[in-house]
Amino acid sequence: MSDEISVEKIAAPGELVWGKGHLRQRQCRHGMMLYNVNDQFQGRMLDKYGEYSEGEVDTFAQLLKPGMTAVEVGANIGSHTVAIANLVGPTGRVLAFEPQRAIFQVLCANIALNALDQVEAHWMAVGAAPGEVLIDRLDMRAEQNFGGYSIGGAKAGDKVPLRTVDSFELPGCHMIKIDVEGMEAAAGTLKRCGPMVFCENESSEKSPELIQLLWDLDYDCYWHVTPYVRVPNYRGDPEKIHATMVSTNMVCVPRSAQAQITGLHKVWRVDQDRQRLWVDGAGNFHSPVPLLSDDIAQLYDSALKLEGLNFLASARDYCNRILELQPGHPQALAKRDELKGKTGV
Repeated sequence: MSDEISVEKIAAPGELVWGKGHLRQRQCRHGMMLYNVNDQFQGRMLDKYGEYSEGEVDTFAQLLKPGMTAVEVGANIGSHTVAIANLVGPTGRVLAFEPQRAIFQVLCANIALNALDQVEAHWMAVGAAPGEVLIDRLDMRAEQNFGGYSIGGAKAGDKVPLRTVDSFELPGCHMIKIDVEGMEAAAGTLKRCGPMVFCENESSEKSPELIQLLWDLDYDCYWHVTPYVRVPNYRGDPEKIHATMVSTNMVCVPRSAQAQITGLHKVWRVDQDRQRLWVDGAGNFHSPVPLLSDDIAQLYDSALKLEGLNFLASARDYCNRILELQPGHPQALAKRDELKGKTGV
């Protein structure tokens, strides 16, 4: 019997090759993926589209090259880990951290299925100080958003190591994908290696703290807001589930790099509302004019559009920008005072 792999044995693009209970395995855009169909976001999108939040991957492709080192804090099942590993190639290095036991097991499966020897998977949480933390054992057979799990409130579950990124003493690091909770755990690495930072910024309450922390580390920040679903996609499915939902992150660049960032809105103030997108009747996403624009007419038009969509804090930011360019601008002054009355800010 021959062990050679024939063309017939290789899965076709998007092909479902295995399934048992809540788990399925499918050939996806960046490789073979095992996933939980009960996951409302990553699992459902991999099943339907063969990809997940591909707009983020487009950005990783601009930041990473073969041979580079990347760190992913909160890797989940590896939807992006596999893509990142392909970008840095076999001569690169990827450290992937995931604290949820069952999800970590699927992450390891996806690393193995794609023969990604350059990926080091760590069953642990990342925090500002070393120690241990309890992680709930979520019911994998119940439909929920497994990626939305927050660390710190468990009363029972798995006792998982807690480490800092800095403790790995990486000789080099070119990109870190992280959230606000993990940022302090990597402060030394950011200062020493100066990697690009791709960080989640979904919380209006935590956003000022995150922006200030990155500014203190001498980073410039740019909003990266992208729809979860795009059409066309890998499986050619035209239906948009979560049609109006976007992933809100920041791309952060060390000021010493003097990088030229185009196409993204620069973060202007620590209390700036996150960048907003809106959807038209045809399901297309639109963005306001960049907040640092000098075009007062376009800035005011964006303020009115954002107010009409009830993005009041964002509309206020645009009025403030106009008044920075032209103090005493009557319409911007009146609109800002009106918005203050609505928001109380």
